Amino acid sequence: MSSITVGVLTVSDSCYSSKASDTSGLNLVQMINGGILKNAKVVETAIVPDVGEEIKKKLLEWCDTKKMNVIFTTGGTGVAPRDVTPEATLSLLDREIPGIPSLIFKRSSEVTPLAALSRGVAGVRGKSLIINLPGSKKASEECLEAVSTVIGHAVDLVCDVKASVEKLHLSLQTKKSKVKAINEEERVRKSPYSCLKVVDAQAIVFERTYDFRKEKNMAYEKSLGYVLAKQVNAIDNLPPFNASIKDGYAILSFDKSNPKRLIERCAAGALPENEIKPGCCISVNTGAPIPEGADAVVPVEDTFIRKSGGETQIGITSFPPAGENIRPKGSDFKEGSLLVAVGTYLGSSALGQLAAAGILSVTVFDKPVVSVLSTGDEIVNPEDKLGPGQVRDSNRVTLISMLKEEGFQAHDLGIVKDEPDALYSRLSKAFIISDVVVTTGSMSMGDRDYLKEVLMTDFGAEVLFGAVFMKPGKPTAFATLNYEGKKKIWFGLPGNPASAVVTTHLFMLPALRNISGNANLLPPRVVATLTFDIHQLDRPHYHRGVLTYTAGKFSVATTGSQSSSRVGSCLDANCLIEIAPGIDVVRQGSQVSVLVIGKHF
Repeated sequence: MSSITVGVLTVSDSCYSSKASDTSGLNLVQMINGGILKNAKVVETAIVPDVGEEIKKKLLEWCDTKKMNVIFTTGGTGVAPRDVTPEATLSLLDREIPGIPSLIFKRSSEVTPLAALSRGVAGVRGKSLIINLPGSKKASEECLEAVSTVIGHAVDLVCDVKASVEKLHLSLQTKKSKVKAINEEERVRKSPYSCLKVVDAQAIVFERTYDFRKEKNMAYEKSLGYVLAKQVNAIDNLPPFNASIKDGYAILSFDKSNPKRLIERCAAGALPENEIKPGCCISVNTGAPIPEGADAVVPVEDTFIRKSGGETQIGITSFPPAGENIRPKGSDFKEGSLLVAVGTYLGSSALGQLAAAGILSVTVFDKPVVSVLSTGDEIVNPEDKLGPGQVRDSNRVTLISMLKEEGFQAHDLGIVKDEPDALYSRLSKAFIISDVVVTTGSMSMGDRDYLKEVLMTDFGAEVLFGAVFMKPGKPTAFATLNYEGKKKIWFGLPGNPASAVVTTHLFMLPALRNISGNANLLPPRVVATLTFDIHQLDRPHYHRGVLTYTAGKFSVATTGSQSSSRVGSCLDANCLIEIAPGIDVVRQGSQVSVLVIGKHF
């Protein structure tokens, strides 16, 4: 931005009452106006007491009415009873920026361990950036210095000054690729990669990704969606005692005396005090321990009450056999027995089993972190205005959503131009923050398709295949590499939307399931009746379809035009119809193999 407006708000009871001088606020003004923040100027200062409502009132005025770009507060960030600046600030923020307090803490902790007691926050309200600084002159000065280099860029982001943001991002791309741009005459005319069958390409993916499995320990309640890596054995019995299955009366099954004297009532969670003897019974609730000696429970509905001489007696209309309505000790599981096996997908029932057994932590296969990146000079974000020859990027949001539906963490790394330096820089970032990088585009034979060359030349990647005999998705590629001592995976998917979706289902998601310890890697396959004619091409075809189940039979319809560039061909698809090559037409009524995809069948 050309000029950044700044407000400095001092929060201090003593300064507000003039019992102390505001040295911290004055020092911050001098530093800012002296140039520590480029193009910034303090336009207003104020002092308020350590009162939440007073702090909020001033912040609201400066954010919503005066629309200042940056507001620094100083004071009230500690742990004393009247230190309420963080709470007042948090109540007004639209979004927190936790990285700024982290920068402040890093700098402060280098000076004093007491930095651990500071609770300052930072965030955005509207188009204003609010940052809490400590109250002392020295500490606030150190903290302002710590964040000074990010303020300008933060303001550009908050105010959506795209030109400045893009300029800075470009300047940060200091990595230079060893790959040189080529002209039309130097363009490769034939792919160096053999075209593999789908099953052969999948076999390579599964073999290589198996080695990427790693284990981690986690709290059982957070393990939903993970796969167990180490078996879990029961640490005690369930139930830990003989328990009643129904509300009723514990009796001796051989004792047919009727009615019986009620000698005790035992609720769930309590222990019976008496032993059952002939002619007696004890009332038990569902889940209550069975009294000593009892071997059956009469349900309430098979009894009636009779009063006799101030004593309650229970009449029985149907006597149960021995063992009736009793859960024996350890009948669910016994101490030391296998509770959950290795390879078990931890769904809701598995977590319930762990909770019932008192298992508080489990060892699971960790899930890989994925980054998704679109490439292409013609690709723009959906919110951007289209220029000549440009198209909106639908691949990133589609693939990231597919990953999230499968329970994988996904980073959006945006769009990168088809330029070696830009690709090298963005891929470097991707490999730092993720285990698996997925790109779409730059997979064909164009003179701007540098991606595989950058991976091999700059990262030392081993491209294991670069073409698959299928439609859509022929230019799919797969590679492994080491980056900063860690193994990484790369999937290069075609840029056409339908191709990207199909290859995600056939290669990328199965690979992630493999790394995560799943046994079932590929989509389930069923046989269905075709409801339309398919005219075959020269490659195996994965036709997007709609699978239904009626009267005990599967049938499958088309989603319409199957152009690989048509996003709509995947819109209602819940299956991929597998059509082998070499057949001119597959007629309506034929039995076809179908891969079930998605969550809605």
